[in-house]
Amino acid sequence: MPDEIIPPHSPVPAGWYPDHEGTMRWWDGQAWTSHTAPSAGISPTDTTSPPTIGPVVQEQTSSIRVGKLIGGIVLVLLSLISIAQAGTQSFANSAERFGYLMVPILMVIGGVWLIVSAITKKSKP
Repeated sequence: MPDEIIPPHSPVPAGWYPDHEGTMRWWDGQAWTSHTAPSAGISPTDTTSPPTIGPVVQEQTSSIRVGKLIGGIVLVLLSLISIAQAGTQSFANSAERFGYLMVPILMVIGGVWLIVSAITKKSKP
């Protein structure tokens, strides 16, 4: 770490500062962190905090994915039960049958979307 640039326990505010490796490193106001960034686009006076990446963010992402997966499966199962019950009922015409099946069909589509979004990773730009 570039201790020679900013000594520990100095009154220097938190921010991005040049590193001896040619990059910028985050000084949290008391100690150097492991966060680095390319020199281009960041000035030493930039006090924008470094991106938060770590176990907490990954844990939340995993929880959201699991929730989407479970929600999608439950939604699909409930809609399939509803569609199966529609097969046992008599309808006056096809429009009535279509109206009865519209919501369960949309539920299947929504459930499949939740499942697919839970199992696929989106690339970050």
